[in-house]
Amino acid sequence: MENAGAGFANCSGDCILFFIFFVIYSVGSFLQSRKREFGILRLHGMTVKQLDRMLFLENAAIGAASMITGLAAGLISAKLFLMAGRACWASISSAFTFPGPLCC
Repeated sequence: MENAGAGFANCSGDCILFFIFFVIYSVGSFLQSRKREFGILRLHGMTVKQLDRMLFLENAAIGAASMITGLAAGLISAKLFLMAGRACWASISSAFTFPGPLCC
């Protein structure tokens, strides 16, 4: 049982590491695709500080919207998965019967 806990900890660490690299890559790709737009904004007089603030606020809004959406979808789907699991367990639970007393 101790090995299972270490395995889960290792797996969750791998998932966190993957998500960190995925977020960094996606933000970099997003910024790279908007390079021309940033140049135009700078030509029109936007300072670097204003550009940084705009990007921070955009990313914060995207992050907040995705967290709210993810939480809502998780709450809905968790209930559905629990209901489906209960239905599956009820249909096969008759196969798991013990002949006789459980203790001596």
